[in-house]
Amino acid sequence: MSGLSHTGNRGLEHIGSPWRFGSAAIIRWVLPFVSVGSVVILARVLEHYWHSAPHASLFLCAIMFSAWIGGIKPGSLALALSLLSFKYYFLAPVQSLAMEPIELPRLVLFTLAAVFVLAITGAQKRSEDKLRGTASMAGSRRKRSCARVRPI
Repeated sequence: MSGLSHTGNRGLEHIGSPWRFGSAAIIRWVLPFVSVGSVVILARVLEHYWHSAPHASLFLCAIMFSAWIGGIKPGSLALALSLLSFKYYFLAPVQSLAMEPIELPRLVLFTLAAVFVLAITGAQKRSEDKLRGTASMAGSRRKRSCARVRPI
């Protein structure tokens, strides 16, 4: 079995290839744009047909999804895009970044909720990555220790 691991599978040996890291980075940074854009379209459609839409909940889902897949930085990008989209499309005056004082509490509450969701999702992602790294280190140590043990 030349070149094959003891499981007969070479798939895990190519995880660190540059192509894989490049495409993963692209996905992480494109995802906030796609998720927030999808939320804007969905919220506008719901508002048109139902005359009501859960704007904040949809944007919070986009932030959570982006942070869960990409981490804290793409989640922060989704948060910024969500704030701008929420203000531009759904708060008076619509299609303007000017702010009416009556809408300020709504935007502040949305911002606080979004930051809270981002912080929790980012902490979960960091814990998951740390756990994955620990499991990988334990697996490589086990593999090295098994290589040193010779049958009698």
